[in-house]
Amino acid sequence: MRRKWSAIELMESWTLEPGERTLVLQKRSVNRLGFALLLKFFQREGRFPVQKNEIPHCAQIFVAEQLELPISH
Repeated sequence: MRRKWSAIELMESWTLEPGERTLVLQKRSVNRLGFALLLKFFQREGRFPVQKNEIPHCAQIFVAEQLELPISH
């Protein structure tokens, strides 16, 4: 997966829809970001990431901001 994304591309591929957000918010707070990232990655790629670094950092930040969660490095 590429590393650079425009704001529009992030919105199109990594925005949580209302139903997805509801599903994510049912998870424990420590699991929410990881679950959301895996969900959106799977929707886009049709598979789960093999390595943590497959999910672009900008996408991690974008999803974390939607959930009002800190991003860990």
